[in-house]
Amino acid sequence: MMKIKNNKSNSNNKFPIIDERQERAIGSVSSIIVVFTIIYLITETTYKYISTKDILTASRELVLN
Repeated sequence: MMKIKNNKSNSNNKFPIIDERQERAIGSVSSIIVVFTIIYLITETTYKYISTKDILTASRELVLN
């Protein structure tokens, strides 16, 4: 198991070690957040376009919100 050192020191001035399980958990949560953000932005853009029926008005409303 490969150990990765973190740059933040603890009270003993030793570097805590992050193992692969923690690294995968952090990576998977980050990926899920990015996917949900992209889906939200696509949904919001589609909703604004459908509600305004005009791409220029929709883009202006997206910038204002």
